[in-house]
Amino acid sequence: MVSLRLAAGRGLTDYPSPLEPTQEALGEAAAAEDRRGHLLENLRLLTDTDTISAARVLNHALWQLSWMAHGKIPATRDSWAQAWREYREARDEYHRCARSP
Repeated sequence: MVSLRLAAGRGLTDYPSPLEPTQEALGEAAAAEDRRGHLLENLRLLTDTDTISAARVLNHALWQLSWMAHGKIPATRDSWAQAWREYREARDEYHRCARSP
């Protein structure tokens, strides 16, 4: 959510709660990334190979969004929209794998 709000602050999306890249916001984004990384490591210990693979793809999609939102890679509204679609597809595949018996 922090990356989404930062992207809105950069004009990449019309999310209704834009966030300027202040030190506080960037610190919040870094803390969220740290939490996600730790949770991913725990997930790797507890799940099957398909779910781990789907989580890896999801992780890469999230990095792409984060890098765009932080201005680390060039982004336009179109490239953000494409990256957002790829994130949603990766998220849906991860959920499918995680829920399969």
